[in-house]
Amino acid sequence: MENVWKALASNREAMLVTVVARRGSAPRGPGAMMLLSDGVFTGTIGGGAVEFAAQQEARALLAAKQGGRQRYSLSNDQAAGLGMVCGGEVEVFFTYLPPCHGLTDGAPFLRLTPQGAEAADGAGLPMEPALTGDVFTMPLSHPGQVYLFGGGHVARALVPALAAVEFSVVVLEDRPEFLNPDHFPDAAGLETVDFDRLPPLALTARDACVVMTRGHQSDFAVLRQVLPSPAGYVGCMGSRAKAAHTRARLLELGVAPARVEALHTPIGLAIGAQTPAEIAVSIAAELIAWRAGANS
Repeated sequence: MENVWKALASNREAMLVTVVARRGSAPRGPGAMMLLSDGVFTGTIGGGAVEFAAQQEARALLAAKQGGRQRYSLSNDQAAGLGMVCGGEVEVFFTYLPPCHGLTDGAPFLRLTPQGAEAADGAGLPMEPALTGDVFTMPLSHPGQVYLFGGGHVARALVPALAAVEFSVVVLEDRPEFLNPDHFPDAAGLETVDFDRLPPLALTARDACVVMTRGHQSDFAVLRQVLPSPAGYVGCMGSRAKAAHTRARLLELGVAPARVEALHTPIGLAIGAQTPAEIAVSIAAELIAWRAGANS
């Protein structure tokens, strides 16, 4: 959704295509979006036959400056082509957005109908996407921040991998020379910090901390500060022996056993990664899995 939201920020005339209901097996559920603007589609509602048909409808409706509502059913043959076991059905809103629609002004909720869209303050609205009659509401809770501690080779490979899957990443280092903007063109921010005394980060359950500093001591210094926080994901790079030693030290410091148990170390999915690029893929995959579970 982040790419769709960035495209919406242009305030240009557009057609917003939103999945508002799903029955049976379909690729994406309520809240999946794509946007047609200036002849280009941003985002996806699942690909395949459904998306192709929705794109044709979106082009026609945008040319007519009208909204619409459609229900698409997948036959078993079409479902098999998408790698699914059986067919399903999705209901889609096509919402025409005139120029200067102002949908990215910071309101926490979006209220959609086939006839129009508006930002809402969320009072009395459900926290999950919901369809009630002709009105679809959804929270606009943008993905949290990834705080990446360390600016070495793996970090340089990890930032573009995370940016490609719509994570916003801030890189923190205690060596200013490692925060070369040319090395991190996809980072949302670069900050020089003292790992022993981190600045307030206001971490929430939607935020992730990835720890890969220059050495064990600075890794531990970061972990003892961020692990007790509400951060939804904390991971640290290192061997299994280092992981066991780190957990034992954290418990000795009085960090809650549940938080120590939740620490992802060794970080990343176990895919046999060795090079910085491979390790970056394994970490990105683990963060995708965490985000999907956190937002389910």
